[in-house]
Amino acid sequence: MALSDEDHVFNPEDFDYKDYHSRELDIYGNKKTREHLEESHQNVMSSENTHYHEYDKDEVFEIGDAKITTFGIEHGDEGTTQGYVIEKDGKKIVYAPDSWELKESQAYQDANIFFAEGQLFKAKGHANQEKLEKQLREANPNRIYLLSVPEHLNQMHT
Repeated sequence: MALSDEDHVFNPEDFDYKDYHSRELDIYGNKKTREHLEESHQNVMSSENTHYHEYDKDEVFEIGDAKITTFGIEHGDEGTTQGYVIEKDGKKIVYAPDSWELKESQAYQDANIFFAEGQLFKAKGHANQEKLEKQLREANPNRIYLLSVPEHLNQMHT
């Protein structure tokens, strides 16, 4: 399973299930992510083992007995990325990658664990530290983990 963001799917060979992998690959993402994958990673999308599940912001779906809720994240162009709330057995995990700012949503409130972007606060199109800190405090999670997206640094220094 991959919960995806359209501008951070790199190394298509890592996802090449065509011809030599028999495992099933389920990818969950929005319309922009699907379009990006179809254009740039055709080998992934053309595999009969790849199953793309399209969900846009503010949708709810289930994977097994886990409930997934999507929410919007500001990242320049509307719809290029979104967050996911995963709930199971009374626990809630929030995954909010590659964000400029979180769109207001009750879905991510009071999470047990909240994963959010934690680098490049001053880079265009990424989180403003003060705004993100305020939003995270208001979301009231038990624990916060700040993520590092290494390709950001690669793009800035190569």
